[in-house]
Amino acid sequence: MTWRQCGIYRGLEELWTDTLAKNPRCWLAHNNLGVCYTERQDWTKAVDLAPQSAEARNNLALMLVKARRLVEAREHYEAALRVAKEPIPALLANLAELDVIERRYDDAQARYLQALDLDPGQPGARLGLARLLTKKTGVNAATAKVRRDILALEETVAKDWRNGPAQKRLGLLLGVSGREKEALHSLDTARRLLPDDPEIYNNMGAIWARQGETRKAVAALMKALQLKPDYTEAKKNLEYVEQKATSNPH
Repeated sequence: MTWRQCGIYRGLEELWTDTLAKNPRCWLAHNNLGVCYTERQDWTKAVDLAPQSAEARNNLALMLVKARRLVEAREHYEAALRVAKEPIPALLANLAELDVIERRYDDAQARYLQALDLDPGQPGARLGLARLLTKKTGVNAATAKVRRDILALEETVAKDWRNGPAQKRLGLLLGVSGREKEALHSLDTARRLLPDDPEIYNNMGAIWARQGETRKAVAALMKALQLKPDYTEAKKNLEYVEQKATSNPH
């Protein structure tokens, strides 16, 4: 019997599976087995064990989108939004991408902008919105709204250039609209008004990176990380700049 029991505990998955078989209500076994499935990226089982996990549902939805099982993917994205303790920018961007696939362009635009309101440096939302605005069919309303927002913000800063949040928001929208020179001007003004805002430095660094201004990009992104050491998007942008510089040393 001891020999047989030892086989059950050869791995954590076997341990918690056996525990649940004997005690289906053991919350610790449910949680830890869900962690095992998450670590090996078996998202379906992870969701079955932890239906309140927004991360597991998001990852399962991503797999379903790749498999073109779009109805199921949307169900899990929307469930993830419901169970999340607070809005998650990356999750909103992922759902917006599904909206684009299904030609729900107004919904996609609204989600991208919501994600960018929460995290102006969110790469999925920034790139997704930029791609959305380049489409010629079905996105006139989205494009028009962004243009109206830009015009309204331009009027705001014309009346009061010291409005830091407006300058920052204007810089973000100009950037995703491809007007990078103007975006940098607004962001630089915002930087002088809000010198401790890491998102401003991250956005400036991202634009300079795209323009090939490596030194300026690195300096801005380092400043963002100095202000907010756990700033994930700034870290990703800095890694991108460093990789690009390494692959193109001249």
